[in-house]
Amino acid sequence: MKIARFGSLFALAALLVSSSCAKTPPVSAADKEAAEIRGALSKLPEEDRKLAEEQKTCPVGHSALGSMGTPIKVDVGGKPVFICCEGCRKSLLADYEKSKAAADGAAGEAPADEKPAGT
Repeated sequence: MKIARFGSLFALAALLVSSSCAKTPPVSAADKEAAEIRGALSKLPEEDRKLAEEQKTCPVGHSALGSMGTPIKVDVGGKPVFICCEGCRKSLLADYEKSKAAADGAAGEAPADEKPAGT
């Protein structure tokens, strides 16, 4: 009988505690993806992380860098370019001129044929 009373009191206390606890708001899919991207970018060395954050997207797959894991740094004509996954490396290197133009555009630079004369 004492066990039954103790169990009832325990259940009542658990109910009161659970109903008074603040409920955490649900995390949106966008917030979850942003957190995953930040986590993937945080695995890069600081200098590379800054470059990847400036580049924002993969010039081949057009995915947000970090959305498929830690971005991969590839040297394209002496310039670091980040890709979203290993599957993009072959395409990046296969069409160097097109990829270079895309990388220049992603980094905020005008492609060589669009730069003002004298630069």
